[in-house]
Amino acid sequence: MDSIKKDFSAALMHCSTIAYFMSKGKEKTPRQLWEEACEKLAEWQAKWDKMDDRLRGMANGKKAALRIVECQAKVDELAVNKDDEPLSKTAKSYLKKYYAYLKYGKWSASLDKGNKYVNKGKLGEPDSIQLVSFLDNRPYLKNADRWEDEFLTGEPDIAYMIDDEIYIIDVKTSWDIETFMDVLGKDLSPLYWWQIQGYFALTGATFGEVSYCLVNTPESILLKEKYYLSERLNSSIDTSVDAEYLRAERELINNMTFDDMPRSDCRIKFMVTRDDEAIQKIYKRVTKCREYLAEIQELHAQGTFAARSDKNEVAEEEGVLA
Repeated sequence: MDSIKKDFSAALMHCSTIAYFMSKGKEKTPRQLWEEACEKLAEWQAKWDKMDDRLRGMANGKKAALRIVECQAKVDELAVNKDDEPLSKTAKSYLKKYYAYLKYGKWSASLDKGNKYVNKGKLGEPDSIQLVSFLDNRPYLKNADRWEDEFLTGEPDIAYMIDDEIYIIDVKTSWDIETFMDVLGKDLSPLYWWQIQGYFALTGATFGEVSYCLVNTPESILLKEKYYLSERLNSSIDTSVDAEYLRAERELINNMTFDDMPRSDCRIKFMVTRDDEAIQKIYKRVTKCREYLAEIQELHAQGTFAARSDKNEVAEEEGVLA
């Protein structure tokens, strides 16, 4: 079957992934390269300005004049794209996965399987929404609507009308008290800040929050953790009577359930305000993402590439060499 080209010019980016393609990466930006060229030009110009006519006619003077011309040409060349914000390696890595999903409807098999942290987040979400609803004394319900515009698609956990304005709430269900407390004294994760900005863009909301919630571990996950506990101690023990296991099980249950804590202590809230400048940057970056998705398709169609000869350099980049 011949491969069919897909049009990515209208591909929508998910709000939960905005941070991936907004990341700046470690490589130098076009503006940084342009600024470096400007500094180099200024250095050679300063040297030239200090010379008298006699020195300017000598070898060093001629060298300075040549460097000024070369640096000016470099500055002019880089100035054309100095305001460009290229996609980072992180963004490109994500977009390769997204390309496969958009074109073939396939995603990472391991991601679909999830892990215990992700699974608690999904299974514990109703309890987290209930906790936030109780603490705010408002009847929040899980949002079932997906919003879309010409750039983004997203489904906030809660979109509640307050004084004729939408208020966005996204809940993050913590695995345990350690991961819950870890957010104290820190700024909100960029992953979640950009996600909320995406929801603002879609809904028109201007205010919202991310609430970290500490709720009981769902029974299905707790049962698995009990099984893993018995395996770690001794798979052949009778868990109904073994004293060591029963003590460890009580500790496990204590660490994974939180009914004994005040409900107000089980929420850490970050308030987020709409940033229209950031939203415009998102839209511009989505356009670049679409262009790169088309580029990936061309590379995929090409299929065959010449291997690089500088193996040591590549290995160092990939972290293969010590």
